[in-house]
Amino acid sequence: YYTLFRYKVLDDVRLVFVPPSSVGKFGGESDNWVWPRHNGDFSVVRAYENGVPYTPARHLKINPAGTSENDFIFVLGYPGKTFRHMPAEYFTYQYKYILPFISSWYDYKISVLEQDAGDDVNKQLGYAGTIASWSNVTKNYKGKIQGLTRTDIIENKYKEQQMLQNWIEQDADRTKRFGHLFRKIDSIYDLILPKADANLMLGQLYNSSGVFWAASFIAELKNQTKDLKKKQKEKFFVENQKRLAEQFKKGYSYYNESVDKKLLENMLQRMASLSGVQNIAPVQDLIKEKDAKTAVHLWVEKNYKKTKLKNSAVLTKLAGTDISELLKIKEPMIDFAAKINEVQKAYAVESGNNNQTLSALLPQLSDLKEAYYKSIFIPDANATLRFTYGYVKGYQPQDAVTHKPFTTIKGILDKVEDKGDYYMPPSILSRLVSVQAADVLKLPNTNDVVVAMLYNLDTTGGNSGSPILNADGELVGVNFDRAFTATINDFAWNEAYSRSIGVDIRYVLYVMKYLGHADPLLDEMGVKL
Repeated sequence: YYTLFRYKVLDDVRLVFVPPSSVGKFGGESDNWVWPRHNGDFSVVRAYENGVPYTPARHLKINPAGTSENDFIFVLGYPGKTFRHMPAEYFTYQYKYILPFISSWYDYKISVLEQDAGDDVNKQLGYAGTIASWSNVTKNYKGKIQGLTRTDIIENKYKEQQMLQNWIEQDADRTKRFGHLFRKIDSIYDLILPKADANLMLGQLYNSSGVFWAASFIAELKNQTKDLKKKQKEKFFVENQKRLAEQFKKGYSYYNESVDKKLLENMLQRMASLSGVQNIAPVQDLIKEKDAKTAVHLWVEKNYKKTKLKNSAVLTKLAGTDISELLKIKEPMIDFAAKINEVQKAYAVESGNNNQTLSALLPQLSDLKEAYYKSIFIPDANATLRFTYGYVKGYQPQDAVTHKPFTTIKGILDKVEDKGDYYMPPSILSRLVSVQAADVLKLPNTNDVVVAMLYNLDTTGGNSGSPILNADGELVGVNFDRAFTATINDFAWNEAYSRSIGVDIRYVLYVMKYLGHADPLLDEMGVKL
């Protein structure tokens, strides 16, 4: 059966309150995917209809008292995607190839930016957003590696598939319907895994260097127009000027020569180490039987001295005024990129065919599981509305370590440092120390205001911002993260290690009233302290 959801879309949404960045981002990257947590990660917006504040027929009621350990809570949200019903080979692919490669490459990229920034505050600020984004990815992937290492998820996937195969073979009808399934899945991964490293490196090469990206863009543009006559070519550029200019501006990311060279050089050296079916001919041609590390270094140095593609201001302006002018640029980097483009296209075609075949097989795998277990199981998340429930609950992430389900302002004061992720301005710090907050915002039987909460709900990427509700449907927090051990939630959920993190409603109200003096907003929200 189907359930119809009807939505009213309000596109006039205005920001009315955010906590100071030192409060909202307290702990920074150091505490990302970490518990205990002490940041006030929330904002307040107001929706408008026809220019006036929107008044809904019903709205969530805020419970200033929050919740308690072992209380029932639930979340409604729009998680992105999970991959729990993928075949066993998918998890091997993740564990042996994707997760270690991406985390290693992102770690290197972060180190290059940090080294380049040094003590330069302006550069540090300029790189901050990029480093935070990359750090989020690499920490997530390392958590998944740890989760797959510490659990028997992969082993159990293979055992389940063998069990299903045995069951298939016990019945002629099942054999006719499903007998081919695991053989076909295996055959696809037999094509994917031997070329996994090359495929991953080619994909990341285009994000490694602004100069190489520009070269690949120009090379492909030349390729697309090489057989056009003069008038056809002019028409092509007139019709596609805006689209191509936007594409160039979006894709061309150039920091500076030092960063660009290091990233391109490192990736080419990684690619030069590949052999056999993963041998990438254009890269091997740069080496020509020489020491790979030295040959790549000399080639990059030589070409960066001559290239016109590192002048980001000129190139961006050129792309925005007359994209055809880019074709007049001729240099070895563009010739090299043209050869890489052809290799990448071949890999893309092969990957597309493999993914298309797998996409046709996965529904059959779901049908098989339903037939065997004689029940409908929970599908993977797919960015649609999902309901998850559980309890406010601590856990033991490792031997002899116990995490309680609430943190308090006392923990902030314990963490504060003079600079870095745990910096708190004296003006705010003094208020955290001196404010006599309403008793309702404090942990029972203590004088400590609650900051964050921990719970065993099944959340994943996309659930950030989801409301946390108690058994009466009252708002008691805002979900924003998972604990490090719960990064594995994308692959499996487990009571022992899956924990999500939210900012407690008590800290939201504390920050709004005592740090932001936003009493009119609290009145509007129906909160009395």
